[in-house]
Amino acid sequence: IRKSPYTHIELKVDFFSLKEETPMFSNRATITDVLPAKGKKTFKNIKAGFLNAIPQEVRIKVITAVPFSQY
Repeated sequence: IRKSPYTHIELKVDFFSLKEETPMFSNRATITDVLPAKGKKTFKNIKAGFLNAIPQEVRIKVITAVPFSQY
């Protein structure tokens, strides 16, 4: 079974300091490119906002994604 590609992928990005469970900063981003299911893509020069410390961990979660066939 082949999975369809997705577009308008909304991500939540959380930045954590060492040993903290509450994010120092969170941001949402939307990818409008068409990406294959289970695919990988590298993004460079992404503006995330201003942080007053270097994060020790970054967690990225997919909030929504629209199958390209439904767009």
